[in-house]
Amino acid sequence: MAIVGTALAFTVIVPTLSPASPSGTASAAKAKKRHRSGGRVHLAWPYAKKGRPADPLGRWLARQAGPTCPKHRKKKSHKNCSRLRGGKKRAGKKQKGAKASEAAAIPALDRAPRRYGADPVARIAATANLSSPLALTRSYEIPAGDPSYSRLLNWSWTYDSAVTAASFVATGNHAQAKQVLDQLAALQFTDGSIDIAFDISTGKGAATYRSGTIAWVGLAATKYDGRFHTSTYRTMAKKAADYLLTLQGPTGLIKGGPGLDWYSTQHNLLAYEFLGHLALELNNARDSAGYQKYGTAAATIGSAIQSNLMAGHGSSTHFIQGLGDTVEPLDVQAYGALFELANGNSNTAKRVLSYAKSHFQVTGRSIVKSTNPATYNNTYAAAGPFSGYKPYQGDAGPDVLWFEATPMLRLVTAAVGDSTSTLDSWIASWMAVTGSSVGPLQADQALTNVALGVEYHVWSAAAPAAWVLLSQNAPTFFTSY
Repeated sequence: MAIVGTALAFTVIVPTLSPASPSGTASAAKAKKRHRSGGRVHLAWPYAKKGRPADPLGRWLARQAGPTCPKHRKKKSHKNCSRLRGGKKRAGKKQKGAKASEAAAIPALDRAPRRYGADPVARIAATANLSSPLALTRSYEIPAGDPSYSRLLNWSWTYDSAVTAASFVATGNHAQAKQVLDQLAALQFTDGSIDIAFDISTGKGAATYRSGTIAWVGLAATKYDGRFHTSTYRTMAKKAADYLLTLQGPTGLIKGGPGLDWYSTQHNLLAYEFLGHLALELNNARDSAGYQKYGTAAATIGSAIQSNLMAGHGSSTHFIQGLGDTVEPLDVQAYGALFELANGNSNTAKRVLSYAKSHFQVTGRSIVKSTNPATYNNTYAAAGPFSGYKPYQGDAGPDVLWFEATPMLRLVTAAVGDSTSTLDSWIASWMAVTGSSVGPLQADQALTNVALGVEYHVWSAAAPAAWVLLSQNAPTFFTSY
């Protein structure tokens, strides 16, 4: 069932707003009342015998679940290394081994939202250890000699786990999708929020909350229910949706997170997709009140997006980064084209897609080794030449080939009915660098952009691997239920 004509068919009504969750020290008292949802995590392959994905890329993603032990540790030190299974001692305390059907206990912690600057990645490294490993997807497979190895080895960005779950839904890997979603559901706060990232060797959350991440978690949850004809994650999705609606501003747009005063286009496009799909799920379940509530909310956000977050006309039609923010990110063009397609505006969707392909494309790239700490890559080298897309438009953006963009635009291209042959050849060429049994590299070079608060590495990464599977198996993932 297409979203168009359902979620957008409502009269646009801005709902009564609840105040956003407070941030920083002012929320300390309120934070004590917050709790994780908790619950059982059903482990899948390779922690269980059944459920091994047929696709090599799917198997690599499955092996990214759970923490890994640092390769440079002495053998004796591995006794204290966090794992999902096994009754070994860790951090000087006895710990019961997790059953095959259940991950280690969820840390029962209450944390207030905090404000971070533009460098949350660097700040994450300094967090204190807790005690419980998680069955989330490690975002990267990092070469042991890399300067960032210890800093990011066992970190999982929640977006990466959500899009990985979505890719397992798309490929029909029921057990793998359930493992990730079970863990996300257990880590979700009862108010519907969830941390932007976790150290999965300890269970420590980043204590930062972003609307786009929460929307992705909800979208993966409701797509699972739709694909496998169940209501397993409906409560999880509704909590995420209700939390997002507490962040809705006077224009109808969703704020970036609690205590923030900016509005991200990406976050709102994802919130629109999620709420529209949730409305359809509830409509199929004959929950007319829920259908009306979330469908109306999606329509309100959709109207606000079209009024505030689009720019240009004709062949220059594109989406900006946020309200009053004219930076042009590539992923926003991909989500924006899907948004237009979901609304039945196929011509506009094709114009946005064409704009992205023509304004973000890079060609003639190669992968070169470097021992410079700022551009470190002493593992991969390939002459190419490779073609793909950069993450931002303009000279101020990072000058990298960001591979995740290629399968994203491949999905959009397939969704609008155009040929994907060129993009398929680019994907195949890039993935040949690491081989079919290892995840694709994130970028052609290591680079940090302080102004935008982003960093890129020449590492195998979960998100682009998941997008490859999504684009090849479910081009209508965002535009139909």
